[in-house]
Amino acid sequence: MTATQSSKPNGVHARVLSRARELFYRNGYYRTGVREIIKSARAATASFYDNFGSKEGLATRYLLAEEAAMRENLARLMQAHPDPESFFRVWLIAQKKDLRDQVFVGCPFAGFAYQSAAMEPEHRATLSTITRRWEDLLKAYIERAVQEKYLGPKTDARALARRVILLYQGGIAAWRMSENRDYIKSMQELILSEIYACRA
Repeated sequence: MTATQSSKPNGVHARVLSRARELFYRNGYYRTGVREIIKSARAATASFYDNFGSKEGLATRYLLAEEAAMRENLARLMQAHPDPESFFRVWLIAQKKDLRDQVFVGCPFAGFAYQSAAMEPEHRATLSTITRRWEDLLKAYIERAVQEKYLGPKTDARALARRVILLYQGGIAAWRMSENRDYIKSMQELILSEIYACRA
């Protein structure tokens, strides 16, 4: 049975995906081999291929698992913080905490995309879909904030969502290249200034 035919994740599936998420995120997709993943997950080679079909199939599952975790975290914060200023402050504080704890090495989607110009078409399509859904999630949240009068009625929700993503990705990329946390601070200040500019 291939990865696309699999109905419910089993124990091996969950272990392999969990280890792959950690290894891909920390070491990179191309620097992580199938043997390393299988050994780390204490799985049989046949079980790996039964569950995922290939390393490429596993990578698609990895990206979708990262997206699910991101959406769950953002949805929880959005529910608890209907005011965008509060939401973005809490979100950015969480990023800073992960930086201090050395468990944050950047956006998993951008990190994956940066590794090769010759990306698999399936991976490119998955990343494109993830980016669109991330933008749509932020847009819907901003639209609710406009309706609840946290933001002004002239706020362009789509444009603001895109600016936030651009600032976030730019700040994280600059920090990764330089290891200068001032880029993170500047990114946070710029995102909040975008929110203040749209206040009702």
